[in-house]
Amino acid sequence: MLLENDIQECLEDLETIFQAFDLLPETVQQVLVDMRFNLGSKGFRAFKKMINAVKNLDFNQAALEMKDSQWYSQVGQRAEILMTMMKETQHPKSSTK
Repeated sequence: MLLENDIQECLEDLETIFQAFDLLPETVQQVLVDMRFNLGSKGFRAFKKMINAVKNLDFNQAALEMKDSQWYSQVGQRAEILMTMMKETQHPKSSTK
């Protein structure tokens, strides 16, 4: 129950940062929730360039901004996995379906 409450808090916070959070690709949502959970509200908001890149649906740039941080070196393999998830997400308009 505590974990569910923490995740709900993360989701609500992310919805204040990203007005269309629920419209972002699921993989991007997962990365953002993971980062927000790990960093807390204040720490996550320090990723201003990454946040702006996500808002612009530039997921490759968002991944680069994730790597260009102290967080990246502190979190290790987990940061690399999240960065790869972000980088490999297709822009919704460029999908070939």
